[in-house]
Amino acid sequence: MKNIALYGGAFDPPHKGHTQLIFALAKASFVDEVWLLPCGDRKDKKLVLPTSSRLKLIRDLFKEVPEIKVCEDEIELSKQQGDQIHTYDLMKYMLKRYKDSRFHFVVGADVLLTIHTWDGGEKLRQEYPFIVMNRKGYELPQDKLPPQHQFL
Repeated sequence: MKNIALYGGAFDPPHKGHTQLIFALAKASFVDEVWLLPCGDRKDKKLVLPTSSRLKLIRDLFKEVPEIKVCEDEIELSKQQGDQIHTYDLMKYMLKRYKDSRFHFVVGADVLLTIHTWDGGEKLRQEYPFIVMNRKGYELPQDKLPPQHQFL
């Protein structure tokens, strides 16, 4: 079974912080692949670049690294629904579609502190393993992470 780090975001545009984290994930001993999940159009956030441009930028950035893949499932599901898909529903979909994979949802410590406010966020936090990255001003001690979560 592959251990896959799922890193979602707008990538509007992808920046140095994104690339540093993605390369660090790809080098982590507990990760076999990193799948980037760019979001589709969003009602809660105005995106500068169209989806096609964001996809091209992240594909070009990581085309030489076979462990890093761009996954368009979130974009496609959002189109099918006619609305943004909630992360909890996306994770359920991913597990059904890619049965030979163990997914680890990548978040910053700041997101982990507020994920309970997302639709399905508390279930997401309880049911799926996370890879958590401490960020300046948002450092969590190891004993504050649920047992299925780990730091990068």
